[in-house]
Amino acid sequence: MALAKVILPLAALAILSSLFLLSGGIDPHRAAREGGDALREAAMSERVGLPEIAGTTRTGERIRVTADSASRDRNRRDLLRIERVAAHVEAPGGARIDARAWKGEVEMDAQRLRLENEVTLETSTGYRIETDALEGSLRELRLVAPGPVRAMGPPGQISAGGMVVENRGGLVDVVFQKGVRLVYRPTD
Repeated sequence: MALAKVILPLAALAILSSLFLLSGGIDPHRAAREGGDALREAAMSERVGLPEIAGTTRTGERIRVTADSASRDRNRRDLLRIERVAAHVEAPGGARIDARAWKGEVEMDAQRLRLENEVTLETSTGYRIETDALEGSLRELRLVAPGPVRAMGPPGQISAGGMVVENRGGLVDVVFQKGVRLVYRPTD
């Protein structure tokens, strides 16, 4: 048993060493020739990895937006395009909203946020909401889903043609609009 404690680590070390000793070298000139377009595009793009935007609204909600990457729009310098987005809103009274989306935009001058592609919101009051797009302000808590929404919440399953989330007198309200349909699920 004691002999295995010595021989097995030495054998593993020998195998790993042979991998590095026998591997072929990398020709940097060949890599530059074959991957030149991708390298050139990456070098010229203004892309930031793991950006974070955080602040507080006029009414006291803390907002934090994070993403896997952000890049400036070539035509509009105040527009950031973000990918794999997560947004977190926390109201002074403790209410929370977490949102996720595949893509989004932040208009820095106007302090506006737009999320799109499979937007999902989860609230501290027990709602899980799905929509295609969500627009909002970073100055005040007002989020608008202009298109159809699907939700599960304490009363049951909800579908609507739109939704607004806003601070009304210190309370965070989720208001479903445009042809609201509720499938009520009573609890025991």
